[in-house]
Amino acid sequence: MSSDIAFRVQVSKNIGIGHIKRLILLKHKLKINPIWIISGNKEIIEKVFKNKNKFYFIKRFSQELKLIQIIKKKGIKKVVFDIANNSNIKIDQNIKIINLYKDNHLKTISFDNPRQKLVSDISIIPYDYNLGIKKNKKTKIFIGSKYFFNRKNFIENNVPIKINKILITIGGSDYRNIGLKLLKLFKYSNFKIRLLVGLNNKFEFNNQNHKIIKMEDNIDKHLKWCDIIICGEGITKYEAVYQNKPVIIIHQFDVRSHLIKQFLSQKTCLSLGLYSNKIEKSYKESINRYIYDKEIQSKHNKAQKKIFNDPLIIKKQKILLREIIKL
Repeated sequence: MSSDIAFRVQVSKNIGIGHIKRLILLKHKLKINPIWIISGNKEIIEKVFKNKNKFYFIKRFSQELKLIQIIKKKGIKKVVFDIANNSNIKIDQNIKIINLYKDNHLKTISFDNPRQKLVSDISIIPYDYNLGIKKNKKTKIFIGSKYFFNRKNFIENNVPIKINKILITIGGSDYRNIGLKLLKLFKYSNFKIRLLVGLNNKFEFNNQNHKIIKMEDNIDKHLKWCDIIICGEGITKYEAVYQNKPVIIIHQFDVRSHLIKQFLSQKTCLSLGLYSNKIEKSYKESINRYIYDKEIQSKHNKAQKKIFNDPLIIKKQKILLREIIKL
């Protein structure tokens, strides 16, 4: 199905593919075939979009205006942005880009970080955030983890009697190869382990119980397969808790922001803090301790159900989707 919507996103080694993954999930929910406008690392982008004709690549900000004219001629009337990464936020680049599209009479929808003023017609903040927010008067805000668009609804599970299968997926970037380092810690264990490696990773590993698999757009089959999930602090953490299974987070970048602290305060998972090579060996001990601690797993399991298994979530998501369509 075609549409009058374009998606604008940025992808690079340090930003990762979480932003583009979020838009792919929205694409499926809206049941559309949008035009993609992407900036950042072209090599990574081409790995995500194997067909190079499926997106417009922007190398510099000065190209944006020319591309706006191109997409308007193609009938585009609104643009969904997911460019509120740390590098853009520091210099207000995401706001400048969104305002450029608005100045050219396009409707704007954006996934935002609430630390900045919200300028789009519709702003989506898919985090549980309870601090003050600055916004344009006409901006409609949809705030909360309920606006994380998972492919499937919450899957209610019991705490596993025994953990045998471990999924490690630190993120689409994982530029420090944290996933592979964790896998090597369990080289001689009897656990069955699948590691989903990022697009930047190089690896060399051989073990009959352990598989290394290139990161996929749809990781549902791997989430379903495992008994426990070890992930990074990006949007994969939501995909993990939606499985209602034991979850361990190892952070690549962020342990201090209000967004992360708010998520961790919900006590739906175990956080091992910011990854450090200096304490690498201690991770095996911490992971093993959690694997055999059924009491804490049960507490996390119940918290996941309480927060994310709410029938109102689907209803509220549908309201947002209708707002995007009718904008």
